[in-house]
Amino acid sequence: MMRQITFKKFDCGICEMVKADDGRYDLVTRPVCTVEASSMTKSDVRKAIIEAGVPCPRGTETYCTPVGKVVYKFTTEDLLAIAKERVELPLD
Repeated sequence: MMRQITFKKFDCGICEMVKADDGRYDLVTRPVCTVEASSMTKSDVRKAIIEAGVPCPRGTETYCTPVGKVVYKFTTEDLLAIAKERVELPLD
């Protein structure tokens, strides 16, 4: 039997204030990476940016925009073949 798991695809990046030619400041988004996850917290976004090799100190304004969905399909046998551990738990 086929099973599936769905992730969202997120574009993550940094928001910066950049001085324009006329002296004003514009809010500019700088894309850094694309991530597949079920959800993204602010710390997940920061971690993804750092793992992409871009410095992202605490307090840096970041963004994360969902841009699509990705569905992975597999059989139970495929899952059992790659599982690292199997734990049976009692019903509560």
